[in-house]
Amino acid sequence: MKKILVVFGTRPEFIKLLPVILSFKSSKKKCKLLVCNTSQHKDLVKPLIDFYNIKIDYNLNVLKKGQSLSQLASKIISKVDLILKKNNLDCIVVQGDTSTTIFSSLAAFYNRIKIFHVEAGLRTYNLNSPWPEELNRQFTSKIASHNFAPTPLSKKNLVNEGYGPRNITITGNTVIDLLLLTLKLIGKKKLIKRKLKSKFSKLSNNKFKILLSVHRRENFGSSIKEIFKAINNLSKKPNIQIIYCIHSNPYVKKAEKKFLKKRENIVCFNSLDYISFVYLMNSVDLIMSDSGGIQEEAPSIGKPHLILREFTERPEAIDQGSAALVKLNETSIVNKFNQIYKNKDVLSKMSKKRNIYGKGNAAKLISEKILNLI
Repeated sequence: MKKILVVFGTRPEFIKLLPVILSFKSSKKKCKLLVCNTSQHKDLVKPLIDFYNIKIDYNLNVLKKGQSLSQLASKIISKVDLILKKNNLDCIVVQGDTSTTIFSSLAAFYNRIKIFHVEAGLRTYNLNSPWPEELNRQFTSKIASHNFAPTPLSKKNLVNEGYGPRNITITGNTVIDLLLLTLKLIGKKKLIKRKLKSKFSKLSNNKFKILLSVHRRENFGSSIKEIFKAINNLSKKPNIQIIYCIHSNPYVKKAEKKFLKKRENIVCFNSLDYISFVYLMNSVDLIMSDSGGIQEEAPSIGKPHLILREFTERPEAIDQGSAALVKLNETSIVNKFNQIYKNKDVLSKMSKKRNIYGKGNAAKLISEKILNLI
């Protein structure tokens, strides 16, 4: 029986690999599946692991307060290396662009084990944005045996870099698999829906609701200050409600306390579990975020997205009119928002549901391809 190791460490990784794990488990082609959590996001991931009752075979606990990226890298490589040496594995499966992704892949490469890279081919070609994720993603694709590209553009990027088309499969993005599954679950389970309505009872039905989420490293410093100044500006409008999802990163929390004003129409929530966040996304009128995953999710639920980044590796949503990039200063953010908010035609166009990043079958395509290849 073939042995596969799925490795993740952050909540976005687990969200996108969970459908793949579930697909392996339900496949008619039996395999021995091992799941490793490096625990980059220890508390954020646990509720979703528990909800879906996923057995974690290896929990590496690499997270330590104040450690550098270099220290994190050495921990991941050495601990994953021990797992690889202990098990006679046929391959590992990694996702995206995190430290877990790049350094687990490097450990596998050193052990001559096949690497399958989910969500490959996204590019800004600017190593400083997103940092260090752009390098992580490019490096992982380079040593992967097979790259799973979510869109035709991401495949084109890989082909232009010299990767053979036979080693690339377009699948859509697995985040859409879980998004659609979660929305279906919320719709069917009356108890869950009732709890969520109670949890978010402060949301106003009579105001234009903006969901704010910010956490990226490259936005630390002056950029995050300008984002919060823009939010303070927008919060002066009486017919707007801002729902701010507070990220657990200490720097983000410190910046929020320093720069974000306390106003009645700014409602704050501490780090939310995935199901709550999906419900919240689906309940607002517009999203402002620097998140990568939200760029993929927002078009599928018809939510206009103001991307709080100078560069994006996911331009498809912009090209199709679902999202807009904005320069990270107060004036630009406010002006761009007003261009969308005050123009009914623009707002209507951006609010159309689009299957830009998949139709919900990506995980099945990925698991079947991997089982065939090994």
